[in-house]
Amino acid sequence: PEDPDIKLLLAKAALKAGEPVEVIAVLKDVPASQGVPGVIPFTRGLALALTGQDKAAETELVAALGADPRSVRYMVALAWVYQLQDRQEEALAILGKALEQEPHSPVLLYRMAVSSFLLLRYPQAIQYCQETIRVAPHYDPAYLLSAIALLEQGDANAAQEAVEQAISIAPGKSLYHREFGAILLRRGQLAESKKELD
Repeated sequence: PEDPDIKLLLAKAALKAGEPVEVIAVLKDVPASQGVPGVIPFTRGLALALTGQDKAAETELVAALGADPRSVRYMVALAWVYQLQDRQEEALAILGKALEQEPHSPVLLYRMAVSSFLLLRYPQAIQYCQETIRVAPHYDPAYLLSAIALLEQGDANAAQEAVEQAISIAPGKSLYHREFGAILLRRGQLAESKKELD
């Protein structure tokens, strides 16, 4: 189709279906100014990031943010690309701006925790995880990240409690059971650890 609005709809459907290459192809010639400010480069940027083209994704997402500098969605996407590029300080800076607009967003708080953790700032990561849990008590990834950060700080008891909470929220996630097994192993509980790791 030639209609840019139809191309955008097709691209969004392809993105939702997990077909980022299709998104890139559909939006290839659509001007960035088409539709809602920033939506074309935002959608292209997400697709490019999903195909491992981080620099091109960054360029598109910076353009999206330039078109709508207050868009929290665009900020989160750009921060995600920065995280993929191991540019955690830049991710924290842009997430901080987004948090000014949406201070109770569990996604933003959790992303702040991820970058803090990757910078080995465990107390800060734990604090952001706790904030995430305060605003969204069933946000199970925050419990797991908190558990790992607590374990890195040597607090195996608190780490075990956090990962047990994650398991109680999402019992089917095998990653949580593996982390629980690793915590038990560090605590010398070999039999219990083996049960979780098997």
